[in-house]
Amino acid sequence: MHLILHFDINGTLIIHDNAGGKTKSTLINGILMQSLFGFIKDDRWKQEDLSLLERAQSFEIVSKIPSVEPPVDSKPLIDCHSFMEKYLLPFKHEMQNIPMEQRLKQNHETKQLRKEFISHFVDKNHLGYAFASFKEKLYNTVKDVNILPSFFRCILQLLEDDQTFSIVFRSFGDLHDFELVCEEFNLFCDGKHPQFSNLSEKQIQQLCSFKLDPHHRTTLNESIGFFFQNSMDQIHLIVGSLQRPKTMDTHISLAVEEHMKSMENVKLVSGYHSIHEFLMKQMTKPYQSFCFRDYYYYWNANNEKGHFGKQMFVDLKDQQNFQLFFDDNIKMSGYPTHSILSVRDENGVPLDVEKFQNVFGKHIYCLESIQNENFFYEAVQEKVSIWKGMFE
Repeated sequence: MHLILHFDINGTLIIHDNAGGKTKSTLINGILMQSLFGFIKDDRWKQEDLSLLERAQSFEIVSKIPSVEPPVDSKPLIDCHSFMEKYLLPFKHEMQNIPMEQRLKQNHETKQLRKEFISHFVDKNHLGYAFASFKEKLYNTVKDVNILPSFFRCILQLLEDDQTFSIVFRSFGDLHDFELVCEEFNLFCDGKHPQFSNLSEKQIQQLCSFKLDPHHRTTLNESIGFFFQNSMDQIHLIVGSLQRPKTMDTHISLAVEEHMKSMENVKLVSGYHSIHEFLMKQMTKPYQSFCFRDYYYYWNANNEKGHFGKQMFVDLKDQQNFQLFFDDNIKMSGYPTHSILSVRDENGVPLDVEKFQNVFGKHIYCLESIQNENFFYEAVQEKVSIWKGMFE
């Protein structure tokens, strides 16, 4: 069995988000919001004449401490983050007849309001003020950390198990995010990471092949690429670069060939089946790493519904290769309709969300991955067991 492990970057491996404009402090607030549960006690959240702060007071937190599991209560509970996304600051739903570029503009405005709300969550008079001390403790745990140690410990444990695997870094973010992760990851592979400086020569030799260059080169670099999609039946992977042309950020409807006129030393792979074949040819190489940049704009323009998100192609008949996708936005508010992950078969047919995301996807609660150094390794073992059960 060969493992193909996809890791989202922002909010999963690292606790900051340059592309989303979120600081480490804001992301910690978001983690707290996902870990605090309560109920809606009145309808102030509906009253547009009130300030956002006043509308938020219609939610009452019953959690005493942050946890990924809600406390026992007689009322149905939701977490603070879901309250914000579903009730306080939802996307407009009836936008199918609006051009995608206009949808992007409206959704961007909503995302900015959400970011502002999250950034002040534990401030005085705000919803999470009583949990400011928890925020400070969590922040101090990760303030000097970039990639979470639980990721590196997973790699070392898999090597110790003599398990073949490959690593795929995935992100909606920009080239800088990939550079940041690859720089630290390569340092780890060289045995020079300050938190893992006591690696043996054997471990360093094993890690050497994982080192990764995320940059566009004068010869085709098949370890990197970015997705582009502007309809359900038109999907492309541009191999050889992570630097997407700026026109792709604002002109979703343009044909991919128009965007690529200025690009050199890249390869265009089009269509679900062709992309699946290319990816599997690359990702089944043992002890290799890859970077693939996903296309945020198409997902956001479609109100962040799962079928428009990060694409993952699996062959349900394949018993030799198991793929697992780690992301902190798999189970969003409105799940299973709303998710960041789209699991499809090798021909691009969407698979049942709840059934197959439970096999091939792992929602990340950062509270767990920060506090449990074995989190990723234990998640791999759990999901492999579920996957093997499919063939029994």
